[in-house]
Amino acid sequence: MLHHVSLAVVDLQLSCALYDLALGALGYRRVSEAPGFAGYGVEDGRDKFALVQISSAAASGEGSHLAFAAPSRDAVDLFHRVALERGATDNGAP
Repeated sequence: MLHHVSLAVVDLQLSCALYDLALGALGYRRVSEAPGFAGYGVEDGRDKFALVQISSAAASGEGSHLAFAAPSRDAVDLFHRVALERGATDNGAP
């Protein structure tokens, strides 16, 4: 049903540093970029998840949830560990 999802971020460079590593653990990579934009997926130019820099971006509210497909449980654990190491927070272990 969904073609792609974009999230607004205040600091694109910082967010990309997190998602480059965390999504890399799941087999995804940065496949497109432009000023204020970075897209992730598996095919060049065909992002499925994107970050858009917006100076007034706010954190998503309670109940928001975004899940990425992972090839294995080990990949999930690696994603979680890498994300936490880069400063992300969670609301529970995977």
